[in-house]
Amino acid sequence: MSPVPGSPALNDNSNSSSPRRLRPAWWAAATAVVVLAVVVGAFAVFGPRLSSSTSGTTYLGTATELGFARLPGRPAPLFSVPSLLDPKAKISLASFRGRPLVLNFWASWCVPCRKEMPAIEAVARKFGASVSFVGMDTNDTRSAASSFAAQTGVTYPLGFDPSATVASSYGVYGLPTTFFVSRNGRLLGRQVGAMTAVRLEALIAQVLDVHHGRQGS
Repeated sequence: MSPVPGSPALNDNSNSSSPRRLRPAWWAAATAVVVLAVVVGAFAVFGPRLSSSTSGTTYLGTATELGFARLPGRPAPLFSVPSLLDPKAKISLASFRGRPLVLNFWASWCVPCRKEMPAIEAVARKFGASVSFVGMDTNDTRSAASSFAAQTGVTYPLGFDPSATVASSYGVYGLPTTFFVSRNGRLLGRQVGAMTAVRLEALIAQVLDVHHGRQGS
């Protein structure tokens, strides 16, 4: 999982004037390694909120751990954004009402997204008759995202959310994050972190009650 760029820097207290005991060099080095590992791990899992201002939207809570979580079925935040590949076209949540939706938030700078998106494409081709798929490019530039999409071979609709407005309304804290939306526009589940095609297909069956060739929720 890729943390969102712009994370706050750690405070530097190395110039403190309080007395300090002398410790062996190896002890200081070992401590630094442990602290660095904890900090990197924390940002990988709890990446900071993409945006702090989302007028009129409701946060869905923090993504406290990698993996899947059920959601209470509240209405999914509405969105209408330009298409990544065709700026004149619009991609909106309302246009997918009536079919279950897999909504994936990604960016060109997200390393796990590069591995995940071909898997989503494979599942989208398999379930395309019964489930809609949308990739929401977040906190990104159009040129970098378009090139990324071409490299991964994605054919499902891609929205462009450069200021992370949509991502913030969904409470996205790190990428990739995927939401499962019912046919009547309610949030049923959230996956934080990359998925394989097998895992995504299993979640579609469990959360949306859609199996290959049969539509449910």
